Amino acid sequence: MLREFLFIHPLGQAAAFFFGLFNLVTGWFRKFFLLPLHINIGVMFYALTCIGALMGVVIARRAAIDGMHLRSSLHIFLAGVLMLEVLCAMMSGFFLLRKQGSRTWIHLVHRYCNLAVIVFFVVQAVSGLHVIRTVL
Repeated sequence: MLREFLFIHPLGQAAAFFFGLFNLVTGWFRKFFLLPLHINIGVMFYALTCIGALMGVVIARRAAIDGMHLRSSLHIFLAGVLMLEVLCAMMSGFFLLRKQGSRTWIHLVHRYCNLAVIVFFVVQAVSGLHVIRTVL
């Protein structure tokens, strides 16, 4: 049963990654997309990312209880960094919605945090493949 969850986790994270890529495009080319589309896809991206991280924690704990030795310390560390970037991106997005007036620095924080999240997703995928390889 645990092995099945090991394969469901990357599929959910891949779905979150594609929502993130779509949101990157809608954010970069704002004048071609509606803002509610960007906001709703962004909420789905953040929610799927957080659910996937929680699922990864549950899988790692369950594997430890069952005696499986996953070489996942790098993957877990990168997940922590990824979640901090997601938190920064999410909070800056909320500030962009709330605060009126000059928002140039918040806009830049939001953009570059989300770019870092996308880069960390790719790095997470590579480290996750190494974790799965230890199980197979």
